[in-house]
Amino acid sequence: MKIIELKRNGDNMKTDIFGMMFFKMSKKHTKRIMGYEATRPFWHFFDLKAYIIMACMMGGGIGFRAAGIFPDIFIAFFYSGLGCALA
Repeated sequence: MKIIELKRNGDNMKTDIFGMMFFKMSKKHTKRIMGYEATRPFWHFFDLKAYIIMACMMGGGIGFRAAGIFPDIFIAFFYSGLGCALA
């Protein structure tokens, strides 16, 4: 019983931390999107800053993979963990 309670408290704490980190950004994007008066193309969903961040992160990931900086076992665990976290 105690283990289940601890797991639930840990999950709530993770959710709270995630919420605090992204709440401000979420509010900003929601306000901007709801302010659109007409139908917009899908690429207007994010602002320029968000696209620049995505490009840097994707470029960095591709660059690290191409340069062979990290061993394949690290890459396998990293992508597995990332996939589970996003599921």
